[in-house]
Amino acid sequence: MRVLEVTPLGTFSGSFRVTAEGREITCLDIARLRDSGAFELAGIPYRLEREGTFRGRYSLVERERVIARAERKGFLRPWYQVTAGDRLLVLRQRGFFGSLFTVEQNRASLGTIRRRGFIHRIATATLDDKIPLPCQMLLLFLALVQWRRQARRSA
Repeated sequence: MRVLEVTPLGTFSGSFRVTAEGREITCLDIARLRDSGAFELAGIPYRLEREGTFRGRYSLVERERVIARAERKGFLRPWYQVTAGDRLLVLRQRGFFGSLFTVEQNRASLGTIRRRGFIHRIATATLDDKIPLPCQMLLLFLALVQWRRQARRSA
């Protein structure tokens, strides 16, 4: 299991520092108005793009090649189906205040993404090492976007 710490760079920033064991892995930048983002791993740029205006579909793009897709499912309790190569992952929101996400494959738990507090934007992700790091960034991105949507609805 890999433990990732996700910390915003500023109070109102859409950029998040992602660290593991005290070392910075990447900086995840999320656009303010559109649910899209970008990060870089080992010098390779990645983009997180929303497909369409009203659909809850996202793509993880490495250079110009789509390496993973996520599609929002469900209505009252939305969840995401993430396809990365031959893997099919599920990201489900749990908990009373929605501060916890679980990652599953065939109903087997592969980890969690948890917001540290009710109003904090700091998060901790404990994810299986078998999930490639770029896909872990996609899962983090989906959780952060969902928490931002919830904050906007409650304001």
